[in-house]
Amino acid sequence: MTEETIRHAYVEEQDRLDAALEHINSQLKALQAIPRYYGIDLSEQALDVMREQSRHNLAVASVEPYFGRLDFLEGQTGDPVPLYIGKVGVDRDNSAVPLVIDWRAPVASLFYSFTGGESSVVYESPDGDIEGLIFLKRNIVVRKQILQRVVDAFVRGGENLAVADEFLLYRLGENKDNRLRDIVSTIQAEQDKIIRAAKNMALIIQGVAGSGKTTVALHRIAFLLYQYRDQIRADKMIIFAPNRMFLDYISGVLPELGVGDIRQTTFQEWALELLDHAVKPVDPAKRLSHWFAIGSKRPHIDDLTPGRWKGSVAFMAIIKEFFDRFEATYLPGNDLEVWEG
Repeated sequence: MTEETIRHAYVEEQDRLDAALEHINSQLKALQAIPRYYGIDLSEQALDVMREQSRHNLAVASVEPYFGRLDFLEGQTGDPVPLYIGKVGVDRDNSAVPLVIDWRAPVASLFYSFTGGESSVVYESPDGDIEGLIFLKRNIVVRKQILQRVVDAFVRGGENLAVADEFLLYRLGENKDNRLRDIVSTIQAEQDKIIRAAKNMALIIQGVAGSGKTTVALHRIAFLLYQYRDQIRADKMIIFAPNRMFLDYISGVLPELGVGDIRQTTFQEWALELLDHAVKPVDPAKRLSHWFAIGSKRPHIDDLTPGRWKGSVAFMAIIKEFFDRFEATYLPGNDLEVWEG
């Protein structure tokens, strides 16, 4: 992109962002003026739930309304329509095209699966396969209503330099805290394929630590609740994690994606509650205390409360013992003799 092209794209997106925020804030103000309903009428209760969900979505969109733009032409003739992709969908009056399209919507899959080329593309909709052409794929960064970055990943008929990796590195390099965050703006094609797989398909995701398995799984949950919202309820789902520290680490992802009411717990806590606390685990601190008295032998793994082994002081002592022994025996004691090659 030339400097002039970049400047034009930035001005265009700034104007569009200003208009979008004005529309979103207007909708949000109108909904906030409607008081919550606490009566017993079922119809009014349902309407109140819908309004509350809309208020939440608009509040999210008012901060960072979207992260991508896709100019898509359905069929082969006519003008392409700019589609803006965000964390939550936002409708607008008297228009078939939403102001913002939810990242989980069928057409939004093109934003993740399309990697370039002049050929036609296809996405699967409730009405069947939809074929068309992509004229523009643009990455947009908006932070707290401020437009920070505009990067074109594809322009039909343009040079289309490889900027996707550059933008991904930019997003990954942003300041993050010590909790897992959503990746809706940087989902890769292979990840998107896993996230959007049919709900009855058995999936096994294999990868090293830190490769994104948990992140993809959480985004898949958000997708399933959106795609099959008439069949699946969040309050009927449960996430098991190995420990409370891990639960705290992932706790922000689903709320960021607009998903609530999913219980997140450990198997041990869930089992104890299911058993109505008929079984009470012994305090591991008391069980470990005698092992570190003078002359006591090293504890055995079977002596520990299930699920507490890796987090115990005893486990740390065994690991230290192993490394001390490893350090003492790693280098050979005999002289090194080099043989002829």
